[in-house]
Amino acid sequence: MNLPTYSVPLGSIPTSFVHLRTPLDAASVADACRSAALAFARDAPDWRRSDLLRWLRNAYLPLTRHTAMDGAETADFTAIASASEASVRAILSAAHSEARSRLERLRDRRYAEGLGLTMFSFGFIARFEDSSGAVGWIPTSRPRRLVDRVSSLVAADLLARPVDYPTIAGVETSSRHRAAVGAYLLEVA
Repeated sequence: MNLPTYSVPLGSIPTSFVHLRTPLDAASVADACRSAALAFARDAPDWRRSDLLRWLRNAYLPLTRHTAMDGAETADFTAIASASEASVRAILSAAHSEARSRLERLRDRRYAEGLGLTMFSFGFIARFEDSSGAVGWIPTSRPRRLVDRVSSLVAADLLARPVDYPTIAGVETSSRHRAAVGAYLLEVA
């Protein structure tokens, strides 16, 4: 899927909130999203089926189960568990390649803004408010393609902490920018 490039400010993303099953801290969710996306970017080329299942169950699923419909979060895992090792390796290779391309495009301000809006409009991320009133973004169980799952993690982090992404905040590229956007790219290299 080629994500469209929009020219919209982050402030124009819809403001509706989702009610989560359990209370979460917005900063902790953003940290978990970044950690899971980086793990995929760094390690996926060497994964086997068991590694992908472990990542889905331990990094991705704990985030999505807060917004999932009953049973929705396990549907794809059964298919992956029964797929051949060669099929899983092909899926991982394609998803990693496309995820890397999307991550590299984060340097483009319009693309980065469009990623968040696109992930939200597809229902791949949801906005929530934590108990302290901080706004956070969380991936949902809607994405079916692996690359969209990874992109939802990046978008949730990006929207929760736009200051870490100066191309969006309108700030000059800085060490903070390299730490956020660049970290994804460096981990993949």
